[in-house]
Amino acid sequence: MGVGGFFIVLATILIYKLAEADNRRGWLWSGITLVIIMLLTNVIKLGAIGVYIGFLIMLVLMFVSKPIRRL
Repeated sequence: MGVGGFFIVLATILIYKLAEADNRRGWLWSGITLVIIMLLTNVIKLGAIGVYIGFLIMLVLMFVSKPIRRL
């Protein structure tokens, strides 16, 4: 596993910890993060940039879904 694999694991663990700290299902958010990152890096061929983009997408989704959940 190279540096890209390390960043994938790191991004997935960070989203898991953020979700758990926010009283959400960490395994669900980290699973979705892993799928999005794998799609960006392998299918669309973005490489390491896909990891960062996937991580940012999940952060935005987490912060957007919180106010929506309270309605």
